[in-house]
Amino acid sequence: MKFLLSCVNSLVSFVGYDLAARQAFWYCPADRLRACGAAYDGDGLLIASDNTLIRMGADGSIIRVSPPGPHDNLLHSVHCLEGIGVGLMDTGNSRLLVYGDLNSPPISFEPLEGWENIPADAIHMNDFVRTPRGIVASCFNYRPYRTVAAPGRVWQKMGYGLLLSLEKDDKRNVGRVLAGGLSCPHSLVWHEDRLYCCASATGDFLGFAYNAHGLLVEEERIHITDDHFLRGALPLDDGSWLLGGSHIRTDQSTGMALYHLHKNGGIEALHVAAAGEIYDILPWNGAVMGPVSAAMRQLPPLFADGEQAFPPVCDPVA
Repeated sequence: MKFLLSCVNSLVSFVGYDLAARQAFWYCPADRLRACGAAYDGDGLLIASDNTLIRMGADGSIIRVSPPGPHDNLLHSVHCLEGIGVGLMDTGNSRLLVYGDLNSPPISFEPLEGWENIPADAIHMNDFVRTPRGIVASCFNYRPYRTVAAPGRVWQKMGYGLLLSLEKDDKRNVGRVLAGGLSCPHSLVWHEDRLYCCASATGDFLGFAYNAHGLLVEEERIHITDDHFLRGALPLDDGSWLLGGSHIRTDQSTGMALYHLHKNGGIEALHVAAAGEIYDILPWNGAVMGPVSAAMRQLPPLFADGEQAFPPVCDPVA
């Protein structure tokens, strides 16, 4: 099995990884394309890239969409919402944008509606997922999260993170808090009647179920790692999961890794690269990624020479 890893804050933006061979077979250097979240939309690849949503089609087309402000968008996750359109997490403006058509204005879901003077990246909303009871989003805090920093209080590991419902009633945002006590929640997945996510800072993988009151109740917690920031989750056909391990931002970095969580509970760590941060994990779609990787190779450099040493452009793959 082959997979596409979307990487952020890394020298490469995408990595092709072969699980059977336990090694990477392709990459896109970050001086050609910056990325955070990624998703397929049939015959194209959607990429959340700073202040731009990019769609690279298998036919060679490239579409760029610039969401509105007022703050820098700091785009994170992008997912297709069947029957609705494309959802895009505008982290910088603390909202989810939903495009029925990439050429039309989006609908905005804003859990902080009514707050005054909302700062940039107020609560670090980063991912979302559609469930049978509506859209759920993850965030780091319930107030401007950087203000929580205080000597001796490592708030990332103290459970300020939340899961929020994103709902509207007569065009007003009426969502509520569904779960709390999480440490840097990321990577929401609805799978087999459960919502799964990564508590990234503590290295835990969590499973939630809705209760009779419509709240999400934690039913499972599996500790995956003390060595990585856990982010990126993909269920596999055999009942196992593939989880992303980003290097911890310290001098004792353990590089970029994947964790294969087997159905029997066994956890296998797989080295990917000496450094880097995984954001999303997708199955490798050769029909899309063959032409898209060739188009990535032709992109001009984003940065002036000498700013940072990036890997050379990788040959396109089939």
